[in-house]
Amino acid sequence: MIAVKSESFAKDTQALGIKFGSSNDIGMLIPIWAYLRKMQFAESIDAVVPLPGRNSARLSYGVTAEVLVLYMASRPHTLYKCEGWVEECGYLRLLYPGLKPAHFTESRVQDTFDALFSASLDDIVFQQCCSVVKMWDVKVSDINIDLTNFTLYGEYDNEGALDAIKIEYGKPKDGQTGKKQFALEIAVCEDMIPLHFRALDGATADVTRYTKVWRQIRDTLGNSDFVTTGDSKLTSQENLITISAGGGRYIGPEFHRTEKNLANYLKKGKLEHLYSVRNRNKTDGNKPIMTEFSGFDFQSDIADDNGVTYYQRTVVVKSNIKEFEEFESILRDIDRVTKRLDELQISSLKNGMTTEKKKAFRSEDEVLAAVSMAKNFSNVKDLINVQIVPHCDVIKKYDTRGKPTKNSRYTETPITWYEVGGYTVNQDKLQEKKDLCGYIVLVSNITPEESSVEELVKSFKLEYRVEHVIRRLKNSLNLKPVYLHLPDRIEVLLYLLMTVVQIMSLMDRSARLALAEQKKALVGLFPKRNSRRPKAEYMLDALRNIRVNYVCKDEVLSAVYSKQSQLALDIFSILDLGSDLYISSGLDRMLEVTFDKDPFGFEEYLYNFVF
Repeated sequence: MIAVKSESFAKDTQALGIKFGSSNDIGMLIPIWAYLRKMQFAESIDAVVPLPGRNSARLSYGVTAEVLVLYMASRPHTLYKCEGWVEECGYLRLLYPGLKPAHFTESRVQDTFDALFSASLDDIVFQQCCSVVKMWDVKVSDINIDLTNFTLYGEYDNEGALDAIKIEYGKPKDGQTGKKQFALEIAVCEDMIPLHFRALDGATADVTRYTKVWRQIRDTLGNSDFVTTGDSKLTSQENLITISAGGGRYIGPEFHRTEKNLANYLKKGKLEHLYSVRNRNKTDGNKPIMTEFSGFDFQSDIADDNGVTYYQRTVVVKSNIKEFEEFESILRDIDRVTKRLDELQISSLKNGMTTEKKKAFRSEDEVLAAVSMAKNFSNVKDLINVQIVPHCDVIKKYDTRGKPTKNSRYTETPITWYEVGGYTVNQDKLQEKKDLCGYIVLVSNITPEESSVEELVKSFKLEYRVEHVIRRLKNSLNLKPVYLHLPDRIEVLLYLLMTVVQIMSLMDRSARLALAEQKKALVGLFPKRNSRRPKAEYMLDALRNIRVNYVCKDEVLSAVYSKQSQLALDIFSILDLGSDLYISSGLDRMLEVTFDKDPFGFEEYLYNFVF
């Protein structure tokens, strides 16, 4: 318990905005605040975006952005009723003396967003990532790069701020076309810490961004001694030559792999067993299924337009589980196509020529278009042969109106219509497809002396790390729906949310390294198991019950903290925050702080702030 005594008690407590008898949940707030302080978040922004003289009485842009980050982390719903949250959480006035709810009105938040964007958001992100690498001594040997997109609805002003992203139609990752979107590029290191992030136009092509991100990471780290891993958009020849010429290294799947190329590659080597891993998602009864990897490599140098040659090796890898899954996918596509063809057969027979009835397929082009639509699966287009049967009928067209009689005059007109006949699956081509299932073709400029085929494959399999960061942004922080309609402010919103992601990733890293060093697991985070790699979301959620209650007796303001569990103390320890983190964290800045026995019947807990 911390007791505070002041000669001007009423005035000081009113200035703090603390209501006696109130309480605040501060469990999630303080750890994130401590990480923001360590990375000097507010100071870095204030150095780039100073307040104009006429606004010197308000909070700085850095402090405003820092409080917004705390808000997004503790209440993940993008900028909804921020002013009310600041008013409810009196503890913020202890962290930031002079803070008022009026500092977070809609107009003040908009002003902060506009100021951050105008001051070159890219430079702010760059300085922040450099600070993270320096303050946490992040060692980087691998970088995973990926782009994701976010679908939006409604009208957006693309004619606003200069250099802002454009909300426009593009090619979404989920294949749903005809929707507006914007993109986000992210680069993470092996500890899953974002070291680069930037919002992009909705129609940005992935292949054009990899070398730019690679240069940005090189500038952040001050060297190019890291391996860049990405998807097939990374491995265009232009990208690979740029990275090789700059002294960088890369691993990625072959750009535009074709079955013909794969068949030629298989003639250049013999598959050899590499390693086996247990497949957690598949079992044969109670027996786990093992994923077997086999492969080989060969040299495949590349050259630029000037004839300069760069070393490259191609690695051909086969997985038994991938082979099974790809062939099952082909069989499912064949089944879907045959069902559609069966429906076309029924349709053509129903609508075939009987008396004067119109037909479904009155021309060969019409029936071919219907068959092409039914076979619209790239894996099986050439596997199914369809027979189209033409029919010729004669219809009677009466010359007079009304109900015809037996003596009515008519004209006979020949009509040709088409029926979808039988179909067959080409078994020889199906076997060829099966023989090419399960392969991954990788390219890399890492020599065999530096990394074996097995090590290259394992490095590439870690590409999922950037997907975890994207999933955290979309799910844990509830980025969607986006309520902002100005693209420049959407960019700033992404910056603040990615800062939260960055802090959570740093917490993951601190916990993982501390538990590995202590050779133990975190007990109590989950009901039935211990964790050696706890996630920040679960650790912060375990701290939610820590509250501070404000009580007053004899003009003594006391901040009484809820009792901390052993789990909470363990989390403080592995996050390198210290078990005495939770104190007023700011009362001593404004009032005279004295430590006293608990006069209110609470169990006594005294904490000394360490940051």
